Amino acid sequence: MQIQKDEIRNKILDSAMNIFSSIGYEAATMNQIALEAGVSKSNLYRYYQSKSEIYRTLEDAAKAEIRATLNESIDYCFGNKLLENNTPPKDPAAYYLKLFSPLLCNKKKQILLILKSGDFFSGREFVDEIIGLFSEPFSLSKNIKVSGDFSKIVATSLINNVCNILCNCETDEDILTQFSSLIYYHCFGISWFADKKNNITEEP
Repeated sequence: MQIQKDEIRNKILDSAMNIFSSIGYEAATMNQIALEAGVSKSNLYRYYQSKSEIYRTLEDAAKAEIRATLNESIDYCFGNKLLENNTPPKDPAAYYLKLFSPLLCNKKKQILLILKSGDFFSGREFVDEIIGLFSEPFSLSKNIKVSGDFSKIVATSLINNVCNILCNCETDEDILTQFSSLIYYHCFGISWFADKKNNITEEP
């Protein structure tokens, strides 16, 4: 019996995640969640008393997953674990892409859940928290000194643009295409797009 209850609860959460990440918290209804999960509305209320309760359950889990994934990736990237003699790879853009592209696709729903939250301040605070993770240092080599203020500006620009990409691109292919251009721009500047010789394809 408990296994069946757990299955229903998971169906409800999965369905709510699909709806919240697609149309946002405000537009979603308990009727939609029940229909998507294949349960009656009365049965839905046996598990969750309100839409906000479902959302908070998903939000807490999503934030924890995103934090864990980002912290692991940032430590792997900025900690120079793959770098010999503290030397950055020849193509830092490819390095970033390899590390962070899976996050954009595998955790897309979790990220959109927060971005499309009805609670603007909660979503904004979390974005600011993520920006903080990128702010120091914002370099593959710890020998390169970047001021904290400028580092935060760069990180803010990057994260806000990633949010825009996720909100406006529907397919993983589109997301990765746009993210790739964004990363190469941050690593090499606008000249990369004018001079294809800068388009290094060497694996990090």
